[in-house]
Amino acid sequence: MTDDRSTQLQAALYRIAETASSAQDMQEFYAAIHGIVSELMYARNFYIVLYDEDRRTMNWPFFVDAIDTDWPDPNVWEPMGTGESRGITSYLLRKGVPMLLTQDEMDAVFERGEAEQFGVRGLDWLGVPLRSEGRIVGAMVVQSYIGDPPHTEADKEVMTFVATHVGSALSRARAIEETRQRNAELALINDVQEGLAENLDMQSMYDLVGDRIQQIFDAQVVDIGILDASGSKIRFPYTIEKGVRYPEQEIDLFGFRKRVLESHEPIAVNEDLERVSREMGQPFVISGEQPKSCVFVPLIVGERATGVISLQNIDREHAFSDADMRLLTTLAGSLSVALENARLFEETRQRNAELALINDVQRGLAENLEMQAMYDLVGDRLQEIFDAQVVDIGILDSSDGLIHFPYGIEKGVRLPDEPIQVIGFRKHVIESREPLLLQETGAELARRYGNPLVLQGEPAKSALFVPLIVGGKATGAISLQNVDRDHAFGDGDVRLLTTIASSLSVALENARLFEETRQRNAELALINDVQRGLAENLEMQAMYDLVGDRIQEIFDAQVVDIGVVDGSGGKIRFPYTIERGVRFPEDHMEIVGFRQVALDSRAPVVVNEGWEHRSAEVGNPYVLSGEIPKSAVFVPLVAGDRATGVISLQNLDREHAFSEADVRLLTTLAGSLIVALENARLFEETRQRNAELALINDVQRGLAESLDMQAMYDLVGDRIRQIFDAQVVDIGLMDREDGLMHSWYSIERGERLPDEPYEVMGVTKHVLETRETVVLNDRLAERLEELGGAILQGEMVKSAVYVPLMVGGEATGRISLQNIDREHAF
Repeated sequence: MTDDRSTQLQAALYRIAETASSAQDMQEFYAAIHGIVSELMYARNFYIVLYDEDRRTMNWPFFVDAIDTDWPDPNVWEPMGTGESRGITSYLLRKGVPMLLTQDEMDAVFERGEAEQFGVRGLDWLGVPLRSEGRIVGAMVVQSYIGDPPHTEADKEVMTFVATHVGSALSRARAIEETRQRNAELALINDVQEGLAENLDMQSMYDLVGDRIQQIFDAQVVDIGILDASGSKIRFPYTIEKGVRYPEQEIDLFGFRKRVLESHEPIAVNEDLERVSREMGQPFVISGEQPKSCVFVPLIVGERATGVISLQNIDREHAFSDADMRLLTTLAGSLSVALENARLFEETRQRNAELALINDVQRGLAENLEMQAMYDLVGDRLQEIFDAQVVDIGILDSSDGLIHFPYGIEKGVRLPDEPIQVIGFRKHVIESREPLLLQETGAELARRYGNPLVLQGEPAKSALFVPLIVGGKATGAISLQNVDRDHAFGDGDVRLLTTIASSLSVALENARLFEETRQRNAELALINDVQRGLAENLEMQAMYDLVGDRIQEIFDAQVVDIGVVDGSGGKIRFPYTIERGVRFPEDHMEIVGFRQVALDSRAPVVVNEGWEHRSAEVGNPYVLSGEIPKSAVFVPLVAGDRATGVISLQNLDREHAFSEADVRLLTTLAGSLIVALENARLFEETRQRNAELALINDVQRGLAESLDMQAMYDLVGDRIRQIFDAQVVDIGLMDREDGLMHSWYSIERGERLPDEPYEVMGVTKHVLETRETVVLNDRLAERLEELGGAILQGEMVKSAVYVPLMVGGEATGRISLQNIDREHAF
């Protein structure tokens, strides 16, 4: 080697050492090495290969070639024996010695199967391994094509000498590059962490990290996905593709993201993405363009994976390196810690806000003892603080078994109270006494719980039901519903609503007890008032009017009637009937239906729904007169062990009008009325008995003073007319000689009728033969016909009584009283 050549080589070595320290990046280093080799020999066609001995992979980071342009991707590390790693370079690395091969010599290697031909065939090929600390770290190659200057053994020696220094310089340059990159990464991480530390708003964190990731990685798509509470869906607070931000959306958890969340390990796919996606159960593309390489890194808090950061390159394969994966994993860790801190801070802030809200609600409830005001207060506050377009409070009514809604609102519009059966979601909550969180609703879920898809308004997409519990018993449920989106409610919402429901339950129970006490006092005052009024009266009709009028004032009933059983027990008469403020005249009817049941059982009968069906069951007329009732209550009037009548309330406007408290109060009033009526009856019986005795004494005295038969008949007939409600009085005796009946006294509406003897027949014959009194209070024509008689003269009679005149055990005649105006006169 000449002195000039030696000097040239020495200068080259200095420059190689200097380049290792001064190059700004590895590409600059490789280009500088190429320049130095070009000064020492023909190097128009030059490339450097890196070799990872541990992983047995090869990488082509730098190449320059005048003819061949089909070179491996500089970002790809290929395993030995695959792809380009099956070529002549791999043969060089396996042998570990410098090689200068002609094309014929390379063909011999190919024929022996020790390597494969790749690229354009040439004139010669000169390659030398690069070593550092005794390990092969790569190779440096020059080659000539036909027409190019051939390489010589001298070139081989120079290349071998230079390679000993290039290998060390390469390792040093790579170490410097890695340190520089690591410092840059640390600076980036510190910058991101500083930005995260300044924020406690989660969306701002997603935006900060997403934007920085987009700046530093070669990815056209960046998204951050957060796992929902159910663990089955993932939402994306940050998604960007080619500079365009996408709105937040939610998808089912599957594919790469599911694998990453389950394994807690990152996944990188740098080639053949369509096949790998298929194997992972991942749609090749969900939206936008198809990626060619991607990486997924989990967000981990403690031992729990909470989300995934994804980078996607839609332009090329092998876009992401191990360094990218390492940096992204570190950023994901920083974001996870920051999100957890923000979550804890938010939980604390929210808990304080919840406590303040609960105190506010409890204070408002404590200031109220009016139940509807409580429902309104809680319902309005729930609407303000929860993301719910529908809020309702349902209360289970034990009297009718229905859920009533004293508070219901949808999108700001108050809904009417439309009671429903205890079914579906509410039934589950009331029976289990546990909250029910529905992150999404649908036909299948509704079917499983037996819930209609929608009761009124729009169908909900997510809902939360919390029971109202008093003394271990569920008395109702509060429901929040979001009609716009799934997963609207979380565990914090469940906790807060449960606490508010508990406060409302306690307040409602206190109000109920207060209301019961107040109502009981009001009932006692009313009962005392009615009893005082009854005590001041001994006239029965006045009693019926007093009780009927008071009942109409205090109950929600458009119809009030008081029915009293007649002496025969087959009919009931109504001394008091009113409908919508109009009094009806007294009427009679057969005892049937609900009144029959109440009288037989001596217990109240309540019909709060299904009037037509219930009426058919007990044989009650659908409607007797006026309008058809929608709910009714029948309470018997019971004296001792005998039911003597029925008080009935009827609501013509709505079902479920009468509660247990209504039945209790009406039963008490009925008891007061029956006691008063019984007292009046006993008083009336005593008074009447005294009057009868006085009358009998008076008649007997008059009879004793007269011996004229006609005068006796006139005396008795006139006195009977005075004391009985009868327009006809007739005293008839049978003449034994002619066998005819003679009317010694007969008068109709004040006019004396002549004696017109007639044959003994019909009811008169029956009375004389049986020697028993006959009372006919209704269907008189029919009853007379049954007895073989009829009205002989005058007007048609509506009720009558026939009493035999007895002498020594033999009936010699009869006295008849007849009422022409009304039935049931006697």
